[in-house]
Amino acid sequence: MKIKNTFIFERIRCFLAMVIAVLPIFAIAEGEFKFASVCSDNMVLQRDVEAPVWGFAKPGSKVVVGLNGKKVAETITDENGRWLVKLPPQKANKKPSKIAAKCDGEMIVISNVLFGDVWFGCGQSNMAYTFNGYGRLPIGGEEFLKKAEGNPYIRTLLMNDGDNRNAPAPRADAIGIKWETSTIDSIRKNGAALYWMGYKLNQELDVPIGLVNASWGATKIDGWISQAWAKDNGTGHAKNIARFWHERWMSFVRMGGPEAYEKKIYEWNKRFDPASNFVKTKPSLHDADFVEDESWKPITIDGRGFQVDPFHEGFKGDVWLRATFTLTEADLKKPWCVQYRESYGNDLTYLNGVAFGGSGNPNHGYGCPIDKHGIVGTNVIAIRYKVWGASNGKPGGMLKPVKLCLWPKLDNEIELKFKACIGEPLPNNLWKYPELQKPEDARSINMFSATSMDAGLVNPLYPMALKGAVWYQGCSDLGNGRYKEYFKTLVEGWRAQFTYKDKLPVLITEICPHKLDTKPNSVERMKNGETDSPTWSVNADMRRELNELATFLPDCDTISLLDLGEEDIHPIRKEEVGSRYANWALQNVYGKSIQGSSPQVEKVEWVGSKCIIHLKNAKGLKTRDGLAANGFELSGPVESTTDENGKTKEGVVYYYANAKIVGNTIELTHPNVKEAFAFRYAWFDLDLGWNVVNGANLPLGTCRGYKDGQYHQQIFKK
Repeated sequence: MKIKNTFIFERIRCFLAMVIAVLPIFAIAEGEFKFASVCSDNMVLQRDVEAPVWGFAKPGSKVVVGLNGKKVAETITDENGRWLVKLPPQKANKKPSKIAAKCDGEMIVISNVLFGDVWFGCGQSNMAYTFNGYGRLPIGGEEFLKKAEGNPYIRTLLMNDGDNRNAPAPRADAIGIKWETSTIDSIRKNGAALYWMGYKLNQELDVPIGLVNASWGATKIDGWISQAWAKDNGTGHAKNIARFWHERWMSFVRMGGPEAYEKKIYEWNKRFDPASNFVKTKPSLHDADFVEDESWKPITIDGRGFQVDPFHEGFKGDVWLRATFTLTEADLKKPWCVQYRESYGNDLTYLNGVAFGGSGNPNHGYGCPIDKHGIVGTNVIAIRYKVWGASNGKPGGMLKPVKLCLWPKLDNEIELKFKACIGEPLPNNLWKYPELQKPEDARSINMFSATSMDAGLVNPLYPMALKGAVWYQGCSDLGNGRYKEYFKTLVEGWRAQFTYKDKLPVLITEICPHKLDTKPNSVERMKNGETDSPTWSVNADMRRELNELATFLPDCDTISLLDLGEEDIHPIRKEEVGSRYANWALQNVYGKSIQGSSPQVEKVEWVGSKCIIHLKNAKGLKTRDGLAANGFELSGPVESTTDENGKTKEGVVYYYANAKIVGNTIELTHPNVKEAFAFRYAWFDLDLGWNVVNGANLPLGTCRGYKDGQYHQQIFKK
């Protein structure tokens, strides 16, 4: 291997012409006459309501809509070119229909349309969990696919199919999605729990079922809040964040949008971060044939970090470093890697344009195996580096050179020689100089950006007619003290923007118990003999919150999955989840004589040393295994205790309670509790044998209560 030290200097004078596709918010071709993407062939429309159908055309155009050859509505497109009509209510119908729309002599048609019930599923990875699973297949999934294939009366609309997530502002239309019939391929990529729900409803009701799934793994609840609606109508912080993201986008639009931003960022880069203007050129700074400008200067890397020359004294800001080296075919057969350690700053490294490493990467000390991304000939290492500065007035930087070496012994080291492209330093008190701040690209968001999931995956659905909605989320919001107000805004936003008859029922899923990586966790403490009962469980607290949401908003309910948990955050018994969804709907939405609701706390009595928990949905209350009720804890009033460090705290001390089922109640006592004050149930990350169920074997979910209704600090009995 030989390091290439030859650099050719030639000034790059041409202005960078960066063409970035405008986001799909603006992507509807002006004047194009079409149905919205969510109104496609094979769709299911909600029966018994005036179901909306909509699309796009030139502003001010007249659109006439017909159903099965009969005119049913007409309208005029608004100033944004959007048209919408509502069809006359239809009964469930297995005979496919056609919907035609005519505008300025042009006619478009969607075919194979059914009328039935449409259910909307939303949330994170467990709602998105497909029949392919995440490394583990759902139990019984392969057999079910063969049974369900070809059913003409179950249709799916998977919003995840297109490139629609992470939208900075509400999309008018979705990209790359369409309704699909029940082929094995279409079923396989859909959320398994929601599909099993739809299948059972179809079997029980004998009506067409449409399943609309908008979900994405690891997302938080604030990502699903409607920006358009919540900015004016949301609750508390939810309203504030919706306003923030709305104003962020509107400021970007007022500034001139993408075209104006590209010009501003080019000028800002030219002054403060010039190399960034060469990331998207052809060739780019990642390419071997990129010609470096004379402004690129050799740098020295030693134990003191970057040296003052060529940096300005006290430099703070962003820079790019670049070096090249050559590889032969023989070199690529050796385990060469990039060794990059002890940096003072924030960095991301690229090998031939492929990013790896970074200050936060756990493998950062050894970098990237070259044989994965190396090529025969000239290779380029480029490092994006944020210099924070140092107390001695000299710029901080990498404290050790970047080297090539052989893995795993890290021998045969070859030091890379870098050049840096450095602009003007930014002032320490940058906030005082708004004119010097880096222009913000409002399109730069990620999966955790508030409102972005609704804006991309749900907003294109409004005002679709629904029968009900299912929410399966919470794992990414453990410890979120604002979850209740976010959920209120989420549901009220759905009810304000979707179409439905009488009410929109929302079924909440109590997430399954699962193992958390927090340390020291209760499992380890119990194994070590430090405690004989669980300590605080943020997992259990979220399950408790999801159960209590059922009493917080009208027409909401929670189904418990307390008995389906595993160590894995993605339990694979999805058919049971879907069956519980369906049974709940059959009882509570369709009025069937079936026990589909989970037991829930209705009220609590505090009678001396006894706590009496009254449950609803508790017909046939029992334990699953016929043993005594397990998993209840009881405490006396708040008291002062001393921890292992001698520190005094006030709180309650919990004891595992003696639990007795009496009709639809559970009575809790303990010899050490003379005055009952607080109780909790299933308060742990993983299942410890919780066994209270109703006659339909639906589990009582995680719950908690206090005599005075207030929350108190938790102190735990060892």
